[in-house]
Amino acid sequence: PELRDILHVAGWADKAFRYLAGVAGPIAEPLPASGETFDAMCAFRGRVLRLVESPAELRLEHAGRTVYRWHKGQDWAWMGAAWLDLR
Repeated sequence: PELRDILHVAGWADKAFRYLAGVAGPIAEPLPASGETFDAMCAFRGRVLRLVESPAELRLEHAGRTVYRWHKGQDWAWMGAAWLDLR
């Protein structure tokens, strides 16, 4: 799947995703119970990525290297690859 298809989202988009979840089947496993880690392969802009989410952080890896890391509770994430920037 594409990165944006498996990235967990909250906030304003929850209404749209609630509707979509009712009309479509799941494409990836949901975030596991507290204390566990979600680990899935995905793609973004033609690159194969690994998304790893734990209760403490969300991390993207490309070719064995971390290219994005957000420590939950911090205001800003670290991004180490310019091709991830959507601005």
